Amino acid sequence: MALDLDSNRTAGLDPLLAMLRGRQHVEAAMDSTVGPMPVKLFFDKFLPAGVKARNTQLSPKDAFKRVPQRANSVAQICNPLASALNRKTRSKARCPGYVFAKTNERSIRPERLGYAKPHICCFTPENLNHVARADPDSRIELGYAEFFIQVVKGPDYDFFQDPDPSADPEAAQKHDMMRQFPIDYSDPDPSRYQHFVDQHEAINRAFGLHIAFATEIFARQHRVFLYSVSVAGSIARFFRWERVGCIATGAFEIRAKLP
Repeated sequence: MALDLDSNRTAGLDPLLAMLRGRQHVEAAMDSTVGPMPVKLFFDKFLPAGVKARNTQLSPKDAFKRVPQRANSVAQICNPLASALNRKTRSKARCPGYVFAKTNERSIRPERLGYAKPHICCFTPENLNHVARADPDSRIELGYAEFFIQVVKGPDYDFFQDPDPSADPEAAQKHDMMRQFPIDYSDPDPSRYQHFVDQHEAINRAFGLHIAFATEIFARQHRVFLYSVSVAGSIARFFRWERVGCIATGAFEIRAKLP
């Protein structure tokens, strides 16, 4: 859980303190997140595909072509994304043995940080039945989720930034993937930088909430590690959360084949 200066938990999962916890999560992430790890290396290292999976999966070609590059609302991304992930035929499925539910719609106050739930959670069919029968006021989803997907409206709201593809290896190695906001607060005209201030706050809020979901899953499940996905429009990153920190991949376009 988020810690205060005395290393004490800040009132557990009290929803009224969600904003404070989110800020603390983001600050802690600055020192405990590594990356960007190449996506192919991430999969080869942590998620190698077996023969059985390949034989029962639908082709990934054009799977996410309906997901927009950016949208006016999160729903415009979540709806086609969940539909694509749940697609199946008589003999094959996009993700055999799993179901993706738009769990944020089960929140009683989805716009409030302390009551929000992940936009999409991955469940086994049996566990989804348990979730579906539960009171929406509960947070049972985070006790059964295999992993979750959190969505923002476009790449402008991605918390991270990758090094320039043309950068030499030494420069790429020194690159700070935490997104920078060069705002001149001394400018006498607030309208010139207010947009950047609002964007900065929105990005921190979104990433703090993402970390909060990972934290709560760790609190509710006996986990050694956890995966999650950040989707910014049609750009995505994978995360591997451990109890000491996080590994983040580089960003990739979900509508294109990975190199």
